[in-house]
Amino acid sequence: MQVTPYLARVDYQGGSSALVPISVAFRVSDKQAGTQFCRDLARIQMEVQSFMRANIRGTFSWPNVAAAGLDKKLVERVNGVLGGRVVERVFMAAGDQGVGDRPTSCARLARM
Repeated sequence: MQVTPYLARVDYQGGSSALVPISVAFRVSDKQAGTQFCRDLARIQMEVQSFMRANIRGTFSWPNVAAAGLDKKLVERVNGVLGGRVVERVFMAAGDQGVGDRPTSCARLARM
């Protein structure tokens, strides 16, 4: 199951004033993990935002993120916030397009 909490807008172009949207989605193992993830959504959003500002340099591209291991580091950071292994994988893409396979919002997850 993939959960997309929000569309992060971060300035990743080395000091330019343009805010470019980056879609972020997280894969969790099951509904229980998704529920735990959504419960701490505000903290996760703050962590992801600060992580992206600190680590995304130059032009954003998935190959650059994967090659640098930033996807795995972000998984570790979010799991650290949640106090356990909740998130299995993270997906990121520049722009407003979706990420991965049809992510579920936390609102939709609550109704499942």
